[in-house]
Amino acid sequence: MLRYLDAGGRALMRPDEPGAIPDSAVWVDLLDPDSEELVTAAGFVGVGLPTRADMEEIEASSRTYREGEARIMTATLVSAAGREMPQDGPVSFVLNANRLVTVRYHEPRPFDSYLARLGRRTDEPCSGADVLTGLLETIIDRSADILEEAGAGLETISQELFTSRATKKSAQVTEVYDDLLTRTGLIANRVGKVQQSLLSLNRVLGFARLQDDATIENERLDIVREDLKSLIEQEGYLNNKVAFLLDATLGFISSAQNSIINLFSVIAVIFLPPTLVASIYGMNFEIMPELDWMFGYPYALALMAVVAIGPFLFFKRMNWL
Repeated sequence: MLRYLDAGGRALMRPDEPGAIPDSAVWVDLLDPDSEELVTAAGFVGVGLPTRADMEEIEASSRTYREGEARIMTATLVSAAGREMPQDGPVSFVLNANRLVTVRYHEPRPFDSYLARLGRRTDEPCSGADVLTGLLETIIDRSADILEEAGAGLETISQELFTSRATKKSAQVTEVYDDLLTRTGLIANRVGKVQQSLLSLNRVLGFARLQDDATIENERLDIVREDLKSLIEQEGYLNNKVAFLLDATLGFISSAQNSIINLFSVIAVIFLPPTLVASIYGMNFEIMPELDWMFGYPYALALMAVVAIGPFLFFKRMNWL
């Protein structure tokens, strides 16, 4: 799909005819484009557009480069961040003079958010550089929202983790730990995708900076880059918190398993003396004084009970049970 934005426009529009992009357009957005749309957009910006395979390259030289006066920049953006398993994919920004082309094969929310923001602003974009700066600002805002949601989720998990031992029974605690591990892993996956996006955006911001340091775009890009640095620091903090919660959860699971093993060990020790008594009186020797004794059977039962109760009381006193 191909859409364009006029200078001062408030919404992306589709050309009336295939290949007909007006000269007043400053931004062409390609979503899952076909070959004809790629050729049309390349003619609009005056430079060849990266293919999908080019966009998926991970080395920096393939993601940020120049062709003549044009800048080709590719960043990894997150989409469907509200789902359990968000997606991510490359988005290319091709800026040449006053014209911008974006190429993407998924639908990150900042694109729609930027268009909605245009309808509420009075300072409308008049060039592709304005649009690029506005898109980057919106992408950073969205990344901040995702990290804030992840931080709130980790805080909730932290509170549940350190109160579950005192408020739940052992069987319930196991279920709680399984749930906490799953939720922590999902948040870790989301934070990891945002981390990859922020690192790619950092390269794009450094490459997108205009040559004239006095331009308003550069001032805005500098602000965006400072925001990006703070997000990278916040992402590092969240990664550390994820690692801590995973270690703590696994530690509690290990502790719960050890408690179960200890319980079985204590039970085995309690029943060991009665087993010894039963083994002694189960021997088939001809001469055993108790064999002909009238009270031999009750005596053996009483002896087994005494030697079982003794260790049990001792373990209770030592708080091993």
